[in-house]
Amino acid sequence: GLGLLCMLGGSLCFSLMALVAAELGSGRATPHHKFEPFELVFWRSLFMLMITMCSSLMKGVAPLGPKVTSTRLILIFRGLCGVGFMATYYYSLAVLPMSDAVVLTYTSPVLTALAATVFLGETWHSLDFLGSALCLTGVMMIGKPPILFHLLGLQDEAAELSPLGLLAASTAALCATCVYLIIRILKDRDVHSLVFVNYLALAAVVTSPLLGWAFEESWLRRPNAWALT
Repeated sequence: GLGLLCMLGGSLCFSLMALVAAELGSGRATPHHKFEPFELVFWRSLFMLMITMCSSLMKGVAPLGPKVTSTRLILIFRGLCGVGFMATYYYSLAVLPMSDAVVLTYTSPVLTALAATVFLGETWHSLDFLGSALCLTGVMMIGKPPILFHLLGLQDEAAELSPLGLLAASTAALCATCVYLIIRILKDRDVHSLVFVNYLALAAVVTSPLLGWAFEESWLRRPNAWALT
């Protein structure tokens, strides 16, 4: 149905975003300027914020959602988890082979299913286990991560991978899991889908310059370095 088509479309857009982020973060697309993780987060989120805010106003949706303190606190946490996901994912794409970064990040559906069973009391059926196993197998067969294929004896040489990159990709998977759980928790609280995106964009626009400064990223000293990310 429509939901399945939306998921497929979202996956396609996510893959295109990963490709663009990998090219910009590695400096291949822009040889004279290598985009840094929080820089990518900021520009992407700034444009996203303008689009989603305009969409919210056009549809008559309150941009910040229901005026319930607990709901808004959860939405703020959702935004921060989204920022964590974007920053760690972009960093992993910049320092790891794209296949390894994507495989590690795409463990999030399996982590989400397990977390939903533990924290939300949802039932883990045998078909869920089979689907999770097939999901991971499919991602690995398509991505062919060098480190895994070497361990399995399917590749002669092991690639030297950045430990921080591996940690970042794993953290991205955990952050994505938190986002999915929060959306599930708020499903009965009359929160429009645009509101979830608004909080992500707002959190990223506010926190990414601060985090960029904390991690001594150089883009904050180049205010004229504009790019559509």
